[in-house]
Amino acid sequence: MFWCDIVPDKVKYFLQLENKDGAGLYDYKARFFYIEKTEICVGRYLPMFTLYMPLPTSKLEMINYPLTTQKYAMWRQVGVTAITKTDAVDFTVGIYNGADVKNNTADNNDAKDFFGRIDIHPAMEKVKVQFGGYAWIGKALSAYDSSGTTLTYDEETMKMDRFGGFVKVDHENIPLKIRGEFVTAKDETLDSPDPADICETKSMAYFAHIGYELTPKVEVLARYDFFDPDTDMDYAAGLTGDDHEAWLTVGVNHYLDGLNAMFYLNYIHKMEPGKTATGVDREVNNDEIVAQMQLAF
Repeated sequence: MFWCDIVPDKVKYFLQLENKDGAGLYDYKARFFYIEKTEICVGRYLPMFTLYMPLPTSKLEMINYPLTTQKYAMWRQVGVTAITKTDAVDFTVGIYNGADVKNNTADNNDAKDFFGRIDIHPAMEKVKVQFGGYAWIGKALSAYDSSGTTLTYDEETMKMDRFGGFVKVDHENIPLKIRGEFVTAKDETLDSPDPADICETKSMAYFAHIGYELTPKVEVLARYDFFDPDTDMDYAAGLTGDDHEAWLTVGVNHYLDGLNAMFYLNYIHKMEPGKTATGVDREVNNDEIVAQMQLAF
């Protein structure tokens, strides 16, 4: 990673080189501060979509991102963002290429995506509170499977909209951390070569997180995640199963030097309640125990 001031307090840049997936130049952005209290950011980078999406993995309280981010994050986008910060409220607006492939470097449709976010952080004694909401109004390539095995694209672009809200609370006297988020989405797809054959899918996800510091170096945490990829789909014998999923993650963090040197230990209980398409109660044994050591500098 490389970053520097080009013009002190006015123009900055940031570069990240990464060979993952052959991307090479992973992040690149120029940051301009010519407008009072406002930053204009131009390039390819992570937009501030969902509560955790702006954060690198080194700053996560648990090993995995919550499902609200895993399922809905737009990941790296090429575009322009304006962030205005005041004492109590921050405003973010952006326009991006809207590529719907994760971390894609190419623009795979002509339509652009628009993003808006508001963060409210009132001044309160002993408690840091942040809450707000966001909206992503986008387009995605429509697709249909004409042969049963081969995915093909047509020239239409379908809606890909996301709306969400979040809350974050840190108490100074009580070493308590509370996080929560809710996201709902609406996606259109073209299920056949007929442009009129549009299918709309509504989905949603949310999580609730709590953390408590037993000592300055030891923290215990718990998070409940829920995701429903199709809120209109119910169990139908022989046709569909119930596709909800929920994760209950409990963990402990041991901080040797804050986030710079630490150990994570998470147990993830994955619940897929409901029935299979044949009407049988579904049981999937896929719980995980995950450990991680982190060195960040």
